[in-house]
Amino acid sequence: MKKRITSALALIVCSTFASADWVGSVNYSHFSDKLGSTQSLDLAGLGATFGYRFDISDKIRVIPEARLGFGLGGDTVTTNAAANIRSEFEINDYVGVAVRGEYALYQDFYAFGVLSYQNIEVKVDAVRVNGEPAPFDSLSVSQTDVGIGIGAGWQINEINALEASYENIDGTDIVTVGYRFRF
Repeated sequence: MKKRITSALALIVCSTFASADWVGSVNYSHFSDKLGSTQSLDLAGLGATFGYRFDISDKIRVIPEARLGFGLGGDTVTTNAAANIRSEFEINDYVGVAVRGEYALYQDFYAFGVLSYQNIEVKVDAVRVNGEPAPFDSLSVSQTDVGIGIGAGWQINEINALEASYENIDGTDIVTVGYRFRF
């Protein structure tokens, strides 16, 4: 009996991977957030996603996926004008999971909505311009939140696509452009 169950599970796993509809992407993201009422923070990141595509119908697809990425560059903000303190922000990394729902609009174009749960770690370095010691040298802040977004893609061929999306995670606006592929 154990051999039959093991054989049945092996066949299910092999058939799933043989007809696998794995997807991935490489993308550039622009993160924008408000610091107080007068300043904004603009950061960039390079990321990747990996997921599995389930075709619900000819036009509807559901894709659970994992996300990971790291920051590119940073932004400098004057956090205390009286004390002349500048803070330098940059993204260390971000990791998350998401579920996408895609709808084929035309033969080569599709729209999607996404619900995500993502952790973003930001590093803050403080530098006092007038040379006196800053209240802190460096600290990292990490926060995990739920986000929601929309986007659209152009299916170049069966394997390759280009996408653009907007997502909001706890007040942080994220605009992403990327290359998506099936494997």
